[in-house]
Amino acid sequence: MIEGIVPGTRARLAVLRAVLENEGTTITGLIQRTGVSPNTVIAYVDRLVAARVLREDRIGGVRKTHIRQLYVRTDSEFARSIIALVELDRRLALFETYRYLRSIMEHLVDVLGERAMFVLVYGSHARLAATPESDLDLLVVGGPGIARTRGLADVFVTLEAEHSLRTMSPEEFREKRGTPFLQTILRDHVVIAGMDAFLKELV
Repeated sequence: MIEGIVPGTRARLAVLRAVLENEGTTITGLIQRTGVSPNTVIAYVDRLVAARVLREDRIGGVRKTHIRQLYVRTDSEFARSIIALVELDRRLALFETYRYLRSIMEHLVDVLGERAMFVLVYGSHARLAATPESDLDLLVVGGPGIARTRGLADVFVTLEAEHSLRTMSPEEFREKRGTPFLQTILRDHVVIAGMDAFLKELV
């Protein structure tokens, strides 16, 4: 069963990522966004729905469903484990594209320690569209005073570009989750640390 669910091919990964980035998308939308064949998209979506990795709302007449709107489920450990594979692919792509970021991000995570609930890169770097002039945008969600963490400023001394580090408490993140700012981050981000904690916040 698991081999039919894990996004082990580029086509499956593209389908699952498209749902993650476009919640409420439809089968037609997935086909258009991914370029994957209709039969492959439908078969994989059916498996994900049956495994409770995706949730669907069926819209249409009494006898026939015309539209299937799809949403990622993060309310079970199994679903989060599958979604985490997509998130890990994003992280690998970030570090492959911008190799200098790996050591900086590892240093950041070490400095923050358990104060950070999760750390996200967003903006042009998350979209793999950054130029040498692009800022590095980061969101750190964690406990009080995290912005004053000792040694935090030293993390970025080797970074040639400017950086923007924004901090939020978990409560503020939940309160502002529906704002355009956070909705944009939730669509285009890379999880640097705190994968499970981040995915639980999406429930």
